[in-house]
Amino acid sequence: KDGTRLLEEAAEKEPLDAEMNYHLGVAYWCAGRTVEAIYQWNIALQQKPEADIEIKIRQALDDAKAPAR
Repeated sequence: KDGTRLLEEAAEKEPLDAEMNYHLGVAYWCAGRTVEAIYQWNIALQQKPEADIEIKIRQALDDAKAPAR
Protein backbone atom coordinates (compact mmCIF):
# COMPACT_ATOMS: atom_id res chain seq x y z
CA LYS A 1 0.00 0.00 0.00
CA ASP A 2 1.15 3.52 -0.61
CA GLY A 3 1.59 6.07 2.16
CA THR A 4 -1.56 7.97 1.30
CA ARG A 5 -3.69 4.85 1.61
CA LEU A 6 -2.12 4.01 4.99
CA LEU A 7 -2.87 7.52 6.25
CA GLU A 8 -6.44 7.26 4.96
CA GLU A 9 -6.90 4.03 6.90
CA ALA A 10 -5.39 5.55 10.03
CA ALA A 11 -7.62 8.64 9.74
CA GLU A 12 -10.67 6.39 9.34
CA LYS A 13 -9.76 4.63 12.59
CA GLU A 14 -9.03 7.91 14.43
CA PRO A 15 -11.26 10.49 12.73
CA LEU A 16 -10.95 12.97 15.62
CA ASP A 17 -7.14 12.99 15.55
CA ALA A 18 -6.20 16.44 14.24
CA GLU A 19 -2.58 15.53 13.61
CA MET A 20 -3.54 12.46 11.60
CA ASN A 21 -5.89 14.55 9.47
CA TYR A 22 -3.17 17.16 8.98
CA HIS A 23 -0.71 14.54 7.73
CA LEU A 24 -3.33 13.04 5.44
CA GLY A 25 -3.84 16.52 4.01
CA VAL A 26 -0.10 16.80 3.40
CA ALA A 27 -0.11 13.45 1.60
CA TYR A 28 -3.01 14.58 -0.58
CA TRP A 29 -1.22 17.85 -1.35
CA CYS A 30 1.96 16.03 -2.37
CA ALA A 31 -0.10 13.74 -4.59
CA GLY A 32 -1.63 16.74 -6.35
CA ARG A 33 -5.01 16.19 -4.71
CA THR A 34 -5.30 19.82 -3.62
CA VAL A 35 -9.04 20.03 -3.02
CA GLU A 36 -8.91 16.95 -0.79
CA ALA A 37 -5.88 18.36 1.04
CA ILE A 38 -7.63 21.63 1.86
CA TYR A 39 -10.74 19.74 2.94
CA GLN A 40 -8.67 17.49 5.24
CA TRP A 41 -6.86 20.45 6.82
CA ASN A 42 -10.19 22.10 7.54
CA ILE A 43 -11.38 18.87 9.17
CA ALA A 44 -8.21 18.87 11.27
CA LEU A 45 -8.88 22.44 12.45
CA GLN A 46 -12.34 21.42 13.64
CA GLN A 47 -10.77 18.85 15.98
CA LYS A 48 -9.25 21.52 18.27
CA PRO A 49 -5.62 20.56 17.58
CA GLU A 50 -2.69 21.18 19.88
CA ALA A 51 -1.15 24.62 19.30
CA ASP A 52 1.87 23.33 17.35
CA ILE A 53 -0.31 21.31 14.98
CA GLU A 54 -2.77 24.18 14.59
CA ILE A 55 0.11 26.39 13.43
CA LYS A 56 1.10 23.79 10.82
CA ILE A 57 -2.48 23.42 9.60
CA ARG A 58 -3.01 27.16 9.29
CA GLN A 59 0.32 27.54 7.47
CA ALA A 60 -0.64 24.77 5.04
CA LEU A 61 -3.97 26.46 4.35
CA ASP A 62 -2.25 29.82 3.86
CA ASP A 63 0.26 28.23 1.48
CA ALA A 64 -2.59 26.62 -0.44
CA LYS A 65 -4.18 30.04 -1.00
CA ALA A 66 -0.95 31.54 -2.33
CA PRO A 67 -0.77 31.95 -6.09
CA ALA A 68 1.34 29.36 -7.89
CA ARG A 69 4.77 30.56 -8.91
